[in-house]
Amino acid sequence: MAKILIVDDDEAVLNVLKKYLRAEGYIVLATNDGSEALLLARESRPDLILADAEMPGLDGYSVCRLIRKEELVKSIPVIIMSGERKSDKDVLTGFDVGVDDYVAKPFVLPVLKARIQAILKRARDSGSLRAEILSHAEM
Repeated sequence: MAKILIVDDDEAVLNVLKKYLRAEGYIVLATNDGSEALLLARESRPDLILADAEMPGLDGYSVCRLIRKEELVKSIPVIIMSGERKSDKDVLTGFDVGVDDYVAKPFVLPVLKARIQAILKRARDSGSLRAEILSHAEM
């Protein structure tokens, strides 16, 4: 099953997501700190990162921006979670730094799960296509 890294400074949100995603069969890593999230991403290479938009220190946008600069982890999909409806400018900023999706809190857990599944499927399909292209290029 896929490994998901959750980054959120709200302990209640962190606990709800951990419990729900584990019950859905995901391997879950969690932290309330953006800097620690970068270390966990490098060490454990999760299949997806759920990151809170606003946190002290490194926020979700900064985590995504930094991940996209590192060869080892740059392809990890990132979903930004926001505690309030952001302006279209904020959403566009997220996509500009490489965010794969954006969800507003409070979210409906089954809808979040569906979005996670869709992004993971896209990532798997993209990886399979990349491997196929590379194998043909070597011929």
